[in-house]
Amino acid sequence: MTFALAVVLGAVVSPIAGWLGKAVGLVDHPSGEDLKIHGRPTSLTGGVAVLAAAAVSAWAVGERQVPGLWLAVLIAFVIGTIDDRRPLAPAVRVTGLLLAGIALVFVVPAVRDAGPTWWLAAAALVLVCANAMNIVDGQDGLAGGLGAISALGLAVMLTDAGLDGSAMAAVAVSGAMGGFLVWNRPPARIFLGNGGAYGVGTLLGALGWSVAAVGGLRGLVAAGACLGPFAFEVVFTVLRRAGSRDGLATGDRLHSYDLVAQRVGRTASTAVFLVLGLLSAGVGLLVWFVPEAGVPVAGLGAVLAAVWGVLLWSKRPLRQGSLWPAWGRSSRRCGGYCCGPSDTSLRCVTEPIYVRRLTPTQNRPPRLRSDVPKYPYHRRCRFHRLEPGGRPGRRWVARPHSR
Repeated sequence: MTFALAVVLGAVVSPIAGWLGKAVGLVDHPSGEDLKIHGRPTSLTGGVAVLAAAAVSAWAVGERQVPGLWLAVLIAFVIGTIDDRRPLAPAVRVTGLLLAGIALVFVVPAVRDAGPTWWLAAAALVLVCANAMNIVDGQDGLAGGLGAISALGLAVMLTDAGLDGSAMAAVAVSGAMGGFLVWNRPPARIFLGNGGAYGVGTLLGALGWSVAAVGGLRGLVAAGACLGPFAFEVVFTVLRRAGSRDGLATGDRLHSYDLVAQRVGRTASTAVFLVLGLLSAGVGLLVWFVPEAGVPVAGLGAVLAAVWGVLLWSKRPLRQGSLWPAWGRSSRRCGGYCCGPSDTSLRCVTEPIYVRRLTPTQNRPPRLRSDVPKYPYHRRCRFHRLEPGGRPGRRWVARPHSR
């Protein structure tokens, strides 16, 4: 009953929340940058619908055992909504999410009584899951689908563990995300927004913590597998940005689902990751109910995910908006022009840079001409674009985006 009520409420409230978002100006507008992939203004208030539907559904069936959990969710939601309205500095956002984690520690009795190690784990899970949900909200249907699948898997584990309060919250958020998916499917009419992503991510992180706390090592592996797609995206993003020396808070279009979409399209990319989410949740349930068989499967899945991530990044295709081919190495920066294969957040120039002809057989990034003058910078752009033409004997010209 809780699941069905949450689905209905999520589907009914989402368009109302979308209208409200447009009325108050919480809208993501398309632009000429590659960072925006939607073609029309889209409301950022989907989180209002999801969290409201989940909370009402859980409380409607008499579930009032974990009010402190919803307080932590509310804090994260407020921080994200403020960021939607007026972008906050990364340090401010991290501090706000840590406050949500602290609220979870000191307000929820089960967390408070668990000890310092589990306190740190709870705060870390809130921070990681909130940012992971925000990352996957960058593609239509991905956040709603993965959130519903992961929450439903955690609900099964929590029910088996006898944690009825947390299980009911997981069922409610799963249903609410399913109802939200009706409007978030491609082409999306509404996004979670930072507020919704932080709120739902905080809720998933707290539920995952509950599974790990009650199940020990078995619960930790099971919860990690159930939240696997989110964990993979966070690790993939942190490693590639650290390797290319880009800021961790810098937006780009090189997430794993973006790289898959370059090959098969956006809708098919969403479908691929939803299938992977189902597989991850299935592995998590296998670990929970049959740990002697599930743990090796989870280990194998982690190895395969790592290999896939390396291949996905090393074989990324050359595409519009990208300066370097898929087989480029880690980026470096030099005085007045771009030097390295990273195609995001490098310093760009006010005049064209001429590079050597690119061929499909090259196994190293092309070098910039040593006699290119050091033009003055202008402000950093997200991507360069690669155009045919230029001087005689030069096949390609790399130009910065105009502002």
